[in-house]
Amino acid sequence: MLPIYVCVDQNALRSDELARLVEETSVEFVLPDAALMEMCKSEQWESTLRRSLNSLAKVPERVHFALGNGDLMSKEQVLMRPLRREDVIGFEPTTFVRMLLREVNGNVPSGPGIEQLRMRWAERRQAMAEGHLNDEENAAAVRNLIPTVRDALSAETLRRFRAGKLDGHERISIISGIVSTLFSSIMREGGIDADTAEILFTAKSCLARYLWLRVYDVVRWIELGGSETANPKITTNNCKRLLPTPCAPS
Repeated sequence: MLPIYVCVDQNALRSDELARLVEETSVEFVLPDAALMEMCKSEQWESTLRRSLNSLAKVPERVHFALGNGDLMSKEQVLMRPLRREDVIGFEPTTFVRMLLREVNGNVPSGPGIEQLRMRWAERRQAMAEGHLNDEENAAAVRNLIPTVRDALSAETLRRFRAGKLDGHERISIISGIVSTLFSSIMREGGIDADTAEILFTAKSCLARYLWLRVYDVVRWIELGGSETANPKITTNNCKRLLPTPCAPS
């Protein structure tokens, strides 16, 4: 029987349900790069990390670490095929995370895992602030995509979107159509032929999932009249909430 994998995000790490899965089942857990990043973004990162990893620390050998979405999408473009589970899981990062979990479980104050994080924390926090957690750049990315998505909508569809008169199936169908057109265009610009682009799209690749979620987020801003007056931090929170984790086909 194949093992069951459960992806654990930051919100689930301290949940009673995760504690139950650890104690009562034999499922394997996937810890995404984004979840570890969320734990380490504040000055109090070490206490946050220890509390958040408390449940998973009881079963380190059942925990696997998923590479970051940027790394995964880059890998997919190199492989020219949708990612498999073995592409998503990083062997060396998983080995490191399991060492870290053992230190958390043993309440080790200064093990090699914790020490490595301490040495790299300032550098990594700066990188996060300039990239994934850069509110202004995230807001600009949404604003730049709004005209492209808006132009793909007919005046009638745009009116119905803003009036809240589209049911869930219609919404998904319209967004999928926009994504299909944009995906093919983006892949051609990246030097990927039409047949490979079609395979990546229909197989729900990491690249396709990411674009679908970005367009979904932009459509929400279009319905609200645009993101120009929005607090940039809200845009960052939306982007984090919509990131696909992990990207391997289910």
